[in-house]
Amino acid sequence: MLGKLLLLRIKLRSKFVILFLCIALLPVLLGMTITIFNLQNIEKLNASNLNQQIALNVAEQVEAFVEAQFGVLEYVSIDPQLFDQDIQNNLLEHVLFKSINFNDIAIVDNKGTEKRRENTLKLFTKDELVDRSLSPEFQAVKSKKRYLGPVYLFEGRPFFQIGVPVLDSADKFMGAVFGIVDARVMQDVVKNISETSKLSRVYILDENNIVIAHPDISDVLVQKDFSKVEVIRAIRNFKPADTQMGSFHNELGSEVLAFGVPVNLSFQNQGKNELKTDWMVVSEQTVSVAFEAVRQVTIFTTVITIFILLAAVFTALIFTGKIVGPVEQLYKASQAIARGNLDYRVLVATGDEIEDLAMQFNSMAGLIKNQIEELKKTDKLKDEFIVLVSHNLRTPLTIIKGYLSVIRNKIISDSKGKDYIFKIDQNVDNLNRLVDEMLYISSMGAGGMRVETEPTDICRLIQDVIEVLDILIKPKGLKVILNCPPNLPLASANKNRIHDVVVNLLDNAIKFSSEGGIIELRIKIEGDSLVTSVTDHGIGIDSAVLPTLFEKFHRGTDYLQYNYPGVGLGLYYCKTIIEAHHGKIWVESKQGVGSTFSFSLPISHSGLYFKTPG
Repeated sequence: MLGKLLLLRIKLRSKFVILFLCIALLPVLLGMTITIFNLQNIEKLNASNLNQQIALNVAEQVEAFVEAQFGVLEYVSIDPQLFDQDIQNNLLEHVLFKSINFNDIAIVDNKGTEKRRENTLKLFTKDELVDRSLSPEFQAVKSKKRYLGPVYLFEGRPFFQIGVPVLDSADKFMGAVFGIVDARVMQDVVKNISETSKLSRVYILDENNIVIAHPDISDVLVQKDFSKVEVIRAIRNFKPADTQMGSFHNELGSEVLAFGVPVNLSFQNQGKNELKTDWMVVSEQTVSVAFEAVRQVTIFTTVITIFILLAAVFTALIFTGKIVGPVEQLYKASQAIARGNLDYRVLVATGDEIEDLAMQFNSMAGLIKNQIEELKKTDKLKDEFIVLVSHNLRTPLTIIKGYLSVIRNKIISDSKGKDYIFKIDQNVDNLNRLVDEMLYISSMGAGGMRVETEPTDICRLIQDVIEVLDILIKPKGLKVILNCPPNLPLASANKNRIHDVVVNLLDNAIKFSSEGGIIELRIKIEGDSLVTSVTDHGIGIDSAVLPTLFEKFHRGTDYLQYNYPGVGLGLYYCKTIIEAHHGKIWVESKQGVGSTFSFSLPISHSGLYFKTPG
């Protein structure tokens, strides 16, 4: 709810600016978002394809290198004079001399005993030849399979051992040939590929996720374990059925896109792969590098968006000035007219409906001014009429009053005549009071009447009114109850005027009460005011006429039905008097139940006089 209120209080100019910005920016932002999203997917796919190609390339080179070393040993193993000691010496020396990748070659018989061993750095004697019958490499080749050992470090250099079986023409196991291969070739491969690519980093892990080749040789020398690296775990769990692998963190904490390719050796025996390896080539690329194009596009689109934003703001200010400016002028004009400046006019020349609206507004303002001037003239004529009628009634009423006094003194003995004279005299008093009210209201409207107040005992004043109106109360058998609390403070009031107010309210209560009814008058303290209430249990007042009940010349909808006298000035007179005392007057009524008229007067503290504003 609060958000709606705040939205409603935004100025129209601001709303137009926001609208222009939304119209200008939403398509751009939507297009930018879609473009960046698509470009990011494309760049991710390109990075994945690049890493895959690099990893496949390195894997192929490693596979070719390892297979070539096996080929050298197989060349040695097929020599029919392999176990001839003279041939062995020349053969092994020739192989070591020709193949720079071998560091050590050994020939083993079918029992696992070394027959000959040559090393590039050391000369082995017969006493130094060992029994390999229980070694894992001999057990592998004994089953007529090739052997590929793990990579290890020796004197700061990586090596791995390979072996092939020696079989006769009948496919009988005769022995084996083993060689120790220098693995620095793999180190050179990953280093060269990484330096050539410049975008990707390539390294090789063994089956235990130990680094066996890396652009940074120190990772190989310390045999760094990548088992707990997030990206390696993701690659190991990656399935061919998956579409793309997401971004993960490497051992350096960098977010990367990566691809892993196993090193597969293609040796076959009876249609089955007889040699498997869990070596894996990993190619990775940092996300920042992979998404460099996305970053550049984002920067470009951001610059374009800012430019469009500024252009939209500039355009919005120009257009809203032309659209909202005249509306703001109309709003200012309405405020000026509301403050009473009926001569204020709007000057708008837009050549469209807004200009027509301004012209209609000016025409309406002029019409209102003319109507108000006519009303003032009418009201002035009415006041003059009231004053004229009041003054003209005063003289004949005074004469009638005088003659009634003479007649009453002459017919003292005739009781019935006295009653008639009394009633005539009473109605003359009512006419005099009506004339006084009309004169007072007329003078109040002209701002010439002042109300002087003094500390007044409201309870005593009401008791006096009840005594005066007792002649109207008794004939209807009414019971009037006055509730005055003890120690009631004095009110700041004009006794004569408040006396007239109470007379009017009590007189109305008497008129509209049924015979034998009850009228209640209560006085109570509310804050710094005394509140007086007059309650009757009569016919009540229609709720439709309550809002206009205290207006001048107002009469209830039932005045003709019940034939109540009056011209509708009594309650207006009461309201005028009470407001002149800085008080309030109000009514609560329900048809068929009765009415309660209440008015408030300030409590007297110092006896100062209060005057009517104006």
